[in-house]
Amino acid sequence: MSTDSDPLQTVENMRGEIVFREKLSKQHVDGEVLLPDYFRKEEHDEIISRRMDETRSRMSSLNQQGVAISPYIEMGAERGFRSLVLENEFGAAGIAADLSFHQLRTMPHFAGMFGMSKLPLRVCCNAYNLPFRTDAVPFVFCYQYLHHFPALAPVIEEIHRVLGSGRFLLDDEPFRRPRVVLYRKRHSVYSTWEQRKPAWLRFLEDFFSEEKCDEESHGILENHDITINEWAEALSRFDDVEVSLFSGHRRFRSRLGAGFHFRNLINAALGGGVAGLCGKESDGVIVEEPEDALICPDCRTGANGQIPAEVRLIRSDDVLTCSSCSAAYPVVDGVIFLLAKTDMKELYPEYVI
Repeated sequence: MSTDSDPLQTVENMRGEIVFREKLSKQHVDGEVLLPDYFRKEEHDEIISRRMDETRSRMSSLNQQGVAISPYIEMGAERGFRSLVLENEFGAAGIAADLSFHQLRTMPHFAGMFGMSKLPLRVCCNAYNLPFRTDAVPFVFCYQYLHHFPALAPVIEEIHRVLGSGRFLLDDEPFRRPRVVLYRKRHSVYSTWEQRKPAWLRFLEDFFSEEKCDEESHGILENHDITINEWAEALSRFDDVEVSLFSGHRRFRSRLGAGFHFRNLINAALGGGVAGLCGKESDGVIVEEPEDALICPDCRTGANGQIPAEVRLIRSDDVLTCSSCSAAYPVVDGVIFLLAKTDMKELYPEYVI
C-alpha cells in the first residue's frame, strides 16, 4: 500500500513533461526540429510502426489466453498508437489516458498515417487522481510509463482501483542496474551518435556511465533505480502476479518473486527490464461504454469540500459537467480534460473554464 511518505511527482515534473511532449508532438507531426538529439520524424514513424507490430503480437497472444481486452484503459498513451491497434484491429473500445494534451491531440494524425478510422476516448488526466470509476474496466495496460514516477505504489494503487476483474499489463519498465559512474555521456541516449554505437558497447557503458537524456533536462523523472523488491512490493496488491525480469536483450528471464533462483541472481547482477500480467478479482460492475467510466476528479478526492464520491459526468457539446459539484471540464480537439481544478490552473491555465 502507498503511504504518506511515498514521494510524488512535483508540479515542476509535470510541467516539464507537458513542455517536452509538446515539442515532441511538433517534431514528430510537423517535422519541426525542436530537440536535435531526439528521433526525427522519419525515424519516429519507423519506431511507431515497429511498436504497433509488437502490440498486435502481444494482444493476439492475450486473446489466445482468453484475456479480455475491452473495455480498456491505456496509461501513458501519448500518441495512442497502441490504443489505435486495439480499436481498429481487435474490436476493442477504451480510453487513452495521458498527462500530455499535446500528444493526445496528435492521435488523428497517426491514425490517418496508418489508415485507421476509429479513435479511443482521449483523456488528459493526473495518474495520482484517475477520473475513472472503481472496478471500471477488465484491462489496463502501459508501456515505458511507471519509471517516470519517484515511487511505484501511489500510481499502481490507482491502476489497481480502476481495474475490475481482469488483467493489468505492464512492459518495457526498468529495474536497477548496479553501476559505478565514472563519467557522464556527452550525447543524449536517443541521439544518432549513441544509436550508432554497437549494442555490446552501449550495454557495457551502462555499468560505468550516466546517461544524458532530453527528458531529464526538461525536469521529467527517469527512475531507473527501482529495485526488484520495490517492484514485488508495489505489485503485491494484485491477486496474482505473472511478471518476468529480463536482462541481456531478454536472453535471461526469471519470475519476479522467485527468490534466489540462479536466473534471478543473474538479472539482479545485470539489471534490466520488467514485463508481465497482474490479475485482480472483483465484484464490481464493468462499464459497457468507455465514457461510462468517467467521473469528476474533484468529487473523487473531496477537493470540492464535499464527502469524496464517484460522480458521473454529463456531456453537452464540448463540455463535461459534474452532476454534483457543477465543475466543468472542457473538450479540446477531441481530448477531454479531466484534471482537478488545482491541476488545471497549474498545468493548463489557458483551458480553464
